[in-house]
Amino acid sequence: MGTKIIQTNFTAGVLDALMAAREDTEMYYNGLAAAENLEIQPVGGITVRKGLKKIQRLKNIFSVIDLSGASASAPQGGTAANAIDGDVSTVLTTSNNLSTTNPFVVFHIDFTTAQQVDAVDVVDVLLSSGSLDDEFFVQYSVDDTAWTNYGTAFNLDTSKRTRRRAVSVSARYWRIVRIGDTDLAATVSIGEVQFFEESAALSNGRLAGFSNEDTYMHVISDRHIDILRNSDLVGAISVPYQSNDLAVLDWTQSYDTMLLFHKDYQPERIFRQGYDDEFDSRPQDFLNIPKNDYGAGTGGINEVQMLNDGGTVASGDKFTILLEGERTTTITGGASRADTATNIQTALRALDNTSSSGITVTNTTDGFEVTFGGDDGSQPWLEIDVSVLKGNSVWTVSRTTEGEYEGEDIMSDTRGWPRCGTFYQQRLFMGGCKGRGNVLLASKVSEFFDLDINTDDDTAGLFLPMDTNESNVIRRIFAGRKLEIFTSGSEFYISKEPIAADSPIAKTTRSGIKEGLRVHDMDGASIFVQGDGASLREYIYTDVEQNYNANNLSYKAGSLINNPVDVDVRRAVNADETDQLYLVNGDGTIALMCALRSQSVPGAFTKLSLDNDGKFLAVGVDAEKRIFVITERIINGQAIRFVEQFDADYCLDCASKVYMTYENFSATIGQTEFTYSFTSPATADEIGVRVNGARLNPVDYSVNLGTKTVTLDVSLTDGDSVRISYMVKNLSGIEDLDGAVVRVVADGTALDSEFSIASGALSLDEYADTSIEYGFDFRVEAELLEPRVPGQETLTGKKMRVPRVILSLYETEGIEISVNNGQWREVPLLSFDADILDKSQQQLAFTGTKDIRGIPGWGNGVVKFRRPRPGKITIRTITREVAI
Repeated sequence: MGTKIIQTNFTAGVLDALMAAREDTEMYYNGLAAAENLEIQPVGGITVRKGLKKIQRLKNIFSVIDLSGASASAPQGGTAANAIDGDVSTVLTTSNNLSTTNPFVVFHIDFTTAQQVDAVDVVDVLLSSGSLDDEFFVQYSVDDTAWTNYGTAFNLDTSKRTRRRAVSVSARYWRIVRIGDTDLAATVSIGEVQFFEESAALSNGRLAGFSNEDTYMHVISDRHIDILRNSDLVGAISVPYQSNDLAVLDWTQSYDTMLLFHKDYQPERIFRQGYDDEFDSRPQDFLNIPKNDYGAGTGGINEVQMLNDGGTVASGDKFTILLEGERTTTITGGASRADTATNIQTALRALDNTSSSGITVTNTTDGFEVTFGGDDGSQPWLEIDVSVLKGNSVWTVSRTTEGEYEGEDIMSDTRGWPRCGTFYQQRLFMGGCKGRGNVLLASKVSEFFDLDINTDDDTAGLFLPMDTNESNVIRRIFAGRKLEIFTSGSEFYISKEPIAADSPIAKTTRSGIKEGLRVHDMDGASIFVQGDGASLREYIYTDVEQNYNANNLSYKAGSLINNPVDVDVRRAVNADETDQLYLVNGDGTIALMCALRSQSVPGAFTKLSLDNDGKFLAVGVDAEKRIFVITERIINGQAIRFVEQFDADYCLDCASKVYMTYENFSATIGQTEFTYSFTSPATADEIGVRVNGARLNPVDYSVNLGTKTVTLDVSLTDGDSVRISYMVKNLSGIEDLDGAVVRVVADGTALDSEFSIASGALSLDEYADTSIEYGFDFRVEAELLEPRVPGQETLTGKKMRVPRVILSLYETEGIEISVNNGQWREVPLLSFDADILDKSQQQLAFTGTKDIRGIPGWGNGVVKFRRPRPGKITIRTITREVAI
């Protein structure tokens, strides 16, 4: 018996072994047994993932350079030692004004010998008045005479600024200097100057997108941030976090301000102040931090209020006092003011909301001072209200001292800091302080750094404990459909909006979130990793139930989830894409989930990996939908970490691409000579010529390097395109990959050989005239599930073979298949034109149908396919003819 089985889409993605037995479900017929380095397409096809462009090496762990043996001076006055004492509160301030002095050296240091420096921080630098643009520099020198700028200039005004410049330089002398002659009657102050050197130890890393009118990617490593814009390094930022802290770092952004959160550090504020390299960084201070009683018996202030009668209350007058909803019995004015004070005290102590001995009342010239002490002390009270029943006395009330509960600031260096935060409804919400991990804090409305909870209106800050019978430490706060709170054991949300002190916090599901992993919005749901790291869940509001559910998204492909360490989402920008979630596993792979809710599939998973023991370590997506990763690769026996970017123009990993210099000409009929303008190479062999895209044999043209002319020995007609290029076959300056063995794609064609990079150089056997891409290959392979026929008797256990496979391909440059457990065989795709003399004119990308017949062997009917060499693969459908 024979039958044809067609698989038109792959929208179920990879199915685990248990799910692969569910041939009664639609998922089976759209699923895969395995798929590595492939992406599911929304229209049903499957395509090879993008290559990875190498951006830069990730900075290693920084060490602070010891300045104890260095000699520091302040040529324009001030105490130079104040700039290197480790205390920003002791300041170097110049004695002289800037005036027009050029150069104006604020700080100078001699290391006594040449010192490797990889970063310099100038902390809390400012002017006493005015402002200067592009005139202040860090400089270095090898002889204390000739000076070189260390990075770009930085601007100054009367506000404290911290600037980091990061370039690898070895020099003995360093200085902070004004280069310019702007006449400004102002002194310069510096809180601290710090020097850093990269060690040999690898740093962990995180990737945090930052955007306002411009788009950046912040590459966070040990005590350092590299600022990328459009994949280019444009600046650096100093941060306090060390390598081991980065796994649990959180952040949030509001326009030009990013806040970084870690339980052991005061939140750090990253603030863009101008150009790409003008980012300020410093600990964020907060006003009116709420108190919490940690049981240490510290803190607490007694409330004091003044009842001012101006001395008008008379003997026999009668009045009452209202204190927080409780009214006293009638109080009678005494024979003396001291007697009246005693009567007020007695009445207040008799209230139901006070103690019998805590309140003390004493008389003054113009009124009566009420002190809330004892059991009534160490807390705030509302202002007293006096109602006169008899007499002509007139009363006013004022608070002399506001009461405070016993306790300490809920967040501090001693008690820890918030683990997470987000901006929402014009407030800053924070939570997860080490001492009170279940308390949600919120700032005052429109005053993000004022946490005053005692303001008597709806703008007050919020102190919202989550009262449950479990220890739920807040690990993430996310602005989804509602304000969603993810803790160590459960998920919560606040339904009442705008959020106020009486807004209830509703507990919904009991999954818990893994610490350190952020929450992302995807396809209408909030996606998070369960606390044990075993599954990926969507926290989604259902209108039917009027509640949230935490559905398991990874049940179909749980084997691809392995102790995740990072996660981010790229949203689709056109109909040919899906929302994609990149889940970095602890084993160095990525579980890629393509959201296909429109196809009635929450998500389809495939596996992304690196070859040669490479590992993915972190992922980040910027506002322009560019996907960055941090990788670790073993090169020449040594582990090196890189920042790389998924890029559809690349088909290798950790790849670089060099484009050749060229000029295009439009020929006239009979024209044979063409003059180029670029600098001539060393030999004529390095000049390449293409006519209408076809590369000519060198015997068909001659080159005069002196006159820069190329003479063709072929016939041309009007409008023929002539391209003259400076060809290359040797590359240098590849120090990061020194000792590596790489693959090469030259002029769009993958070369069969591997090439070694030695002494930072790569040498090819032949010239390339358009481009050279070099990097690491990666495995591309997939396996279909065993064939089944919907609605018919199962084929399980039956011996079968697949004698025929029909592939519908799109822009595919090479594909191999294995059928019936047989050997791999390459599917012939390329056709050649008889008059083409070089391989660069092969028709590389094939679109159409390939019918492979006469396939031998028996087995389980499984079809596998893989990429034989670097290049594109897209499969639209696979049809198997099954013989039983």
